Amino acid sequence: MRRRTFTPPAFFFLGVLLGSALHIFFPIAVMVPTRWNILGLLPLALGIVLHLLAHKSFHQTNTTVDPYEKSDILITDGVFSVTRNPMYLGYLSILLAQTLLFGSLSPIIITVVYFVLVDRISIPAGEEKMAKDFGADWEEYRKKTRRWLQLFMYDSE
Repeated sequence: MRRRTFTPPAFFFLGVLLGSALHIFFPIAVMVPTRWNILGLLPLALGIVLHLLAHKSFHQTNTTVDPYEKSDILITDGVFSVTRNPMYLGYLSILLAQTLLFGSLSPIIITVVYFVLVDRISIPAGEEKMAKDFGADWEEYRKKTRRWLQLFMYDSE
């Protein structure tokens, strides 16, 4: 498969840079009073932990973390039992943390754009590939685990 040069991590890092630039040069409004900015550490920590746990799962199963390469193993346990996309969720959480840490409303624009692009473009492409690579196993996993976050047990049918 041909490797794409602009990967999801690149979108994330571009989002961090653009969110920072918007905050510095075009702060829309103070959303979080300065004394509460520290609350941003919670989604920051969550995002880092999600990303590290997912990356560890890929490493332990000896399969690729690159969504554009052929996957050998469908990982469905650990953090992948809570979300089908722990790395994207981790990135999203970090972008949200950036908004809270800065306190201005400007970076939230990037967070929303990132969410929409990932949810409408990156994830569907990856899910199409997973369906092709893993067939019925993927469909079973997709039905029991939500795309973003599994908070409650539910019947998807």
